[in-house]
Amino acid sequence: MWYLGYFDSPASRVEMDLMQALIWKMTTGLRYGLVLGLLRWKTKNCYSTMLLHGAMNIFGR
Repeated sequence: MWYLGYFDSPASRVEMDLMQALIWKMTTGLRYGLVLGLLRWKTKNCYSTMLLHGAMNIFGR
């Protein structure tokens, strides 16, 4: 939910309205959360999810 506060950032980079940017951010966040949740479920520890979250923050922007 914290990331929804930055919905104006993709709208300023691409020609889209704010509602479309908000929906795009929500679907991206959902997929991001599902990947991290699946990794947590498979590995049974939080360290792998913290590493992946850090890597996605570094290389994903």
